Amino acid sequence: MCVFVTRSARRLAGACLALASLAGASLVLACGSGESPVGCNGQECSGAEPTGDAGQDAAREDASHGDAASTVPRDAGSMDAAPSGDDGGPSDAAGPSPDAAPVDPGGSPACNQGGQTANSGGLEGPLGTAVVGLCRQAIGCSSTWTFAAPPDADRDGGTPNQKLLWRVWYYGWALRAGTAAQQSDARSFLQSFFDAGESTGHYAIGNADEVLTTSHYEIWSNGMTCARLLSVVNADATILAATANWWTEEVALYDLLGRSGSIDAPGARFAEGGAGSSDLRDTIFAMIQGRTPAGHASDPNAAWWDDYYNVAAWTLREDFRRGDGLGGAAHATQADLPHLHDPLQVYTRGDDYVFSFPQLRVALDPLFWVARIGGVTTYAPYPGAPGASPTPPPALQGATLLTVPGSP
Repeated sequence: MCVFVTRSARRLAGACLALASLAGASLVLACGSGESPVGCNGQECSGAEPTGDAGQDAAREDASHGDAASTVPRDAGSMDAAPSGDDGGPSDAAGPSPDAAPVDPGGSPACNQGGQTANSGGLEGPLGTAVVGLCRQAIGCSSTWTFAAPPDADRDGGTPNQKLLWRVWYYGWALRAGTAAQQSDARSFLQSFFDAGESTGHYAIGNADEVLTTSHYEIWSNGMTCARLLSVVNADATILAATANWWTEEVALYDLLGRSGSIDAPGARFAEGGAGSSDLRDTIFAMIQGRTPAGHASDPNAAWWDDYYNVAAWTLREDFRRGDGLGGAAHATQADLPHLHDPLQVYTRGDDYVFSFPQLRVALDPLFWVARIGGVTTYAPYPGAPGASPTPPPALQGATLLTVPGSP
């Protein structure tokens, strides 16, 4: 029996499990304390060291868009992925996955649906359009986007969500047209984004934090659903493991904060009047849980599915159509909660709750707390500035407190 004593060891084990699942190989896990390696058929499975891409270039982005540790290894494998192979990336053969899609829409890809062109004027516009185009082309759908490599000038710039999109674009392009060296670099560069999140905090990289954003959730979810789909199509065990880990941590947050299937949480990048839940996030939460989404998304033929803003839901549906289940993310528990950049305090008493960040050190436009007491929802005042919360949240007498840990 193997107990994973650190988050990094658990992630390495997930990569080994994914390799075994995809290749049908036998698996031997050797676990220890600290940063002990995880053995995979007698060979050491290595992961990229966490990195922190410092800096944030908010001026380049259009901002008008409407420690618990699991002791269970995550299986990041997936079904019917097309094998390719090089330098320890995609495996040589695909096998059945023990984690089935929560909902299998069946049939061929819905190529006649899915928005394709971003309407944002920031860097996330062309980056997001390329990511959507890559994922469409990867599953055999036509695309209005012309296949090309990402611009090198943007490799290290931008906000966290833009860094994610650039890496996913580079990864998808390299797997299809890059040299072996470019494929290795693209895989490592994307992996470094996930590693930074484990080190700096979920939704954070370098000196920037976009934790639980709703105004930019459509960008994050576009990148994260496409990264998963590309890793499924290419049977890439490294990114399968990384995306499984990210989505499992994300769903653990949804489970903790969701009420009646909707998440209303504090976090980063909340402009004046921007507090409240996200229809897209609630839809993705419902899809992962195998529930019928509320509102327009409940109709699979609705125009909602053609809106670029909602394209992450389309990509996720296509991922499920291939039999993937995000590495078992639907079964996330509180043991899978991520580290955030700053601690999140979750007070609950019956149906009442107070979700509060006492500080958000590097988050733009922070919303420090959300409270619902006696059926009335209140929010921290606008505008927020990075640092400590200037206004304390309402007291909830007799409440139970759970703290989602922060990072140093």
